[in-house]
Amino acid sequence: MCKFFSALTSRDGQIIYADHELRKAEGFDGHCDSHSWLASHFSVQEDKLNKYEYNFMTDILTEDSIVFEEDKEVVKRLLAELLPKVCPELIVKPVFNPLNAKPVKLTKDRRKKIRDILKRRLGIGDQVRDQIGDQVRDQVGDQVWDQVWDQVGDQVGDQVWAQVGDQVRDQVGDQVWDQVWDQVWAYFSTFFRIKLSIDVSAGIELWEMGLIPTSADGGKTWQIRAGKKMETLIEFTRDEIEKA
Repeated sequence: MCKFFSALTSRDGQIIYADHELRKAEGFDGHCDSHSWLASHFSVQEDKLNKYEYNFMTDILTEDSIVFEEDKEVVKRLLAELLPKVCPELIVKPVFNPLNAKPVKLTKDRRKKIRDILKRRLGIGDQVRDQIGDQVRDQVGDQVWDQVWDQVGDQVGDQVWAQVGDQVRDQVGDQVWDQVWDQVWAYFSTFFRIKLSIDVSAGIELWEMGLIPTSADGGKTWQIRAGKKMETLIEFTRDEIEKA
């Protein structure tokens, strides 16, 4: 099956694709990125057109079927420029990996700032994934979701979890797994211009500082993990957090 974002090009320079309004009208169904469906919908001869797939997140152009020569770099640039018309909600930017963050200098003020952010993060409970999942998918569809998740979740998220898992291997249960992936999903939401029904800004701040909060004792104590091995940088008790 063709992937987001698919397009056809003609010898006279025409680009045939499904824009945001058409995708919305079609219920954000994956068929909007089928070359055959595009040819049928726009009443053009598929076998006389070049077929491409372009990944906005990686800037990679894939040739599906080529029937005439054209400058692929020009095609890639033109397809990249279509993003606002194809998916205005999508924000294309480099993916930040907390494992590569600069070391945090733990001053008194920085400690207080981290504690205050953590308090805000814990205040939203465990709704992060359900809320983000429902709202993002409803507005951009599975195809766009998959392209972003491949870069944020399947690559960076898996790397972060692997390091946290190594540090707490004997204690790891569903609670720690959930905590790490709540952070991944909060950061994932920054790739979309979508207003969420919950405030995940605290989780985003921690991620972009290179910090991952975990608790293996039901929330009595929280470890703030950082660095390439996600070792404990600082620890707070629940009482310390609540008094912040």
